[in-house]
Amino acid sequence: MNIECNFFIIGKISVGYSLGTRAISKIRENSSVISQAATILGVTVIGGLIATYVNIELALKIPVSAGHTISLQKDFLDRIFPKLLPFAYTFLMYWLLKAKKISPVILIIATFIMAFLLSFLGVL
Repeated sequence: MNIECNFFIIGKISVGYSLGTRAISKIRENSSVISQAATILGVTVIGGLIATYVNIELALKIPVSAGHTISLQKDFLDRIFPKLLPFAYTFLMYWLLKAKKISPVILIIATFIMAFLLSFLGVL
């Protein structure tokens, strides 16, 4: 009886090994599809985070007539493309990181300085 159990266990080990090696080869074949799906999901999540957390509001108003002004952002830019300024600023930062190889620390410091100066001047 004990010998029969050992042969049964050895048979199961052999079947498990062959199924495992076939599964790994299938995963390797389909890894590009899984990787692409994960990339699309990641880009979607990052896009949602940018739209939610990056906020740029212009304080500039253009006088049209006596007593009537148009807000440059709310009445003009946001009607054409909502959240256009955060979108453009994010891609500017991405371009500076990738194409110009500027350090992220320098970009963060420049962002703080620009935000402070533009707020002081009344633009933001």
